[in-house]
Amino acid sequence: MLLLQRAWVSAVWAMLYTPWNSGVPRLEPVRISRGRLFMGVHYDVFETSWGWVAAIGAERGLRHLSLPEEAPERALEHLAVALRKEQPEARPGAFAELHDELDAYFAGRCSHPEAVLDLEGASPFFLASWEACRSIPPGVTQTYKWLADQAGRPRAVRAAGQAMARNRVPLLIPCHRVVGSDG
Repeated sequence: MLLLQRAWVSAVWAMLYTPWNSGVPRLEPVRISRGRLFMGVHYDVFETSWGWVAAIGAERGLRHLSLPEEAPERALEHLAVALRKEQPEARPGAFAELHDELDAYFAGRCSHPEAVLDLEGASPFFLASWEACRSIPPGVTQTYKWLADQAGRPRAVRAAGQAMARNRVPLLIPCHRVVGSDG
């Protein structure tokens, strides 16, 4: 009961004290279950032409995405830590638009799948690195040095590597296009 009260107080405080014109979306609780306040985090596993993909998202956007796997269970294994941490609700068909985008990407009908991302909790450098990575066109590779330069910290080459290693949405942020300077 205490956990529920703390979560409720936090959500109410955020709704009441976020200025209406601040540009910050106001929180709206979706449901209460087993003493937890949920803000609409959900997941789905769907089949694409390259295999099964698992996704976790919320109202603000996509939070995690697996690479295609041969079985739905294997796709979910990629997101096991996020599933335990966020405890999303299963919502079949929630990512229908993303499913269509990925199928078009795998078929070669689009060069870069698009989706609104919710990368909450990431450092400003990681966000800048991921944004720079998204600008790399298909068929082109760049180095970690280039990525660090684009993210505004030219000497943070190893940190740029960490940003790619911790990429939560590998098909949408094409980390495979970033390589070491020695190829």
